[in-house]
Amino acid sequence: MVLGGDCTVTLGVIAGMSRSAPVGLLDLDGDVDLNPPGRSGSGVLDTMGMTHLLAGGRQTCRPALLGAWRDVLVAALTWAGGTARHRGGTCSRPTSPDGLGERSRTSRPSSGQDGGVVPVNASADVWSEPVREEKAVAAIGRALAGVDRLGVAFSGGVDSSVLLAAAVRLLGPSRVVAVLGVSPSLAADERVGAHEVARVIGAALVEVTTDEGSVAAYQANGPDRCFHCKNELFTKISDEVVRTHGLDAVAYGENLDDAARPDRPGSRAAAEHRVLAPLRDAGLDKAAVRRLARAWDLPCADKPAAPCLASRIPHGSAVSPEKLRQVEQAESGLRRLGFGDLRVRHHDEIARLELPGDDLARAAQEPLRTAVREAVLAAGFRYVVLDLGTMQPGAFTLTVLQGHA
Repeated sequence: MVLGGDCTVTLGVIAGMSRSAPVGLLDLDGDVDLNPPGRSGSGVLDTMGMTHLLAGGRQTCRPALLGAWRDVLVAALTWAGGTARHRGGTCSRPTSPDGLGERSRTSRPSSGQDGGVVPVNASADVWSEPVREEKAVAAIGRALAGVDRLGVAFSGGVDSSVLLAAAVRLLGPSRVVAVLGVSPSLAADERVGAHEVARVIGAALVEVTTDEGSVAAYQANGPDRCFHCKNELFTKISDEVVRTHGLDAVAYGENLDDAARPDRPGSRAAAEHRVLAPLRDAGLDKAAVRRLARAWDLPCADKPAAPCLASRIPHGSAVSPEKLRQVEQAESGLRRLGFGDLRVRHHDEIARLELPGDDLARAAQEPLRTAVREAVLAAGFRYVVLDLGTMQPGAFTLTVLQGHA
């Protein structure tokens, strides 16, 4: 028999699992000071009562009385890989220290089933999906501490969309504004998609017209082109949006993986304009961001990355509105043929198509081969080539940077 508060009883379950005989549990703690996974609060097992942990085992434990915190006890049983009486629910164990790893689900009895021994998957996670979301949002909230009204540099991509959705949850929709930069480097389809995502999130969206095309350094298209583009965007936001909407801060969607890449000169512009990066500061990588997007049913959850149209032009080749138009028209035509993730690289008269492996094979065979060629030639190119290297994101910039290393 194990007697004690929530923590002691929880850990007593783990200790009891090393024994073959059933273990009786009596929860004497009436305070709501330990939240079960998936419920309100942090959902984290407290360290109180750790000294009562005697041993860990993998035998079946049959609690005689679970008290007020049945779900916590089941989580403990799941963590140790045993079986337990359970009315239903989901348990998971973190695959990373922050508890934001991939989820797996336990078996679940039908609604209304009382008691019964439910097999638990030994690989199941201790954190349920709501708890993982809660931890991520709390981390983003800490990165936004002290902010009352926020502007989010918004593109409709998964990173800025998750940031916008989290900000709305944390601050409320009336205190968050999505800001979309509009210029020839933004495809019309991307502009429409961004408005739709903001509508689903419930955030107001304002557009600012940027003029990076008139900046000589941007036109020259060196490896720092993104700096000049982002510098123009953040300058326009500061000049036209911050005061009008009474914003305390502006944030953008850089994540932890982006911060580790050497081909992100736009981050320097963000730093110079004191733009926040809450996803990065919260420790969220691309996989974690996509998990949140799927959990929140965002329309862009599985949307491939879509960098600006200027990224399709090799460094050293000038960026012009005509080249951007050609790229946009060619890519739009290919999407109408059923291709999703793609890049049309602009090499003057030559359009070099980057496609995933499966799509590459389809594009090279009839009936699509002729349709692909016609769609790209209609955009003003003279030749169409398929790159056997498939998708190569960031290749232009990375090649230049490696050459200078």
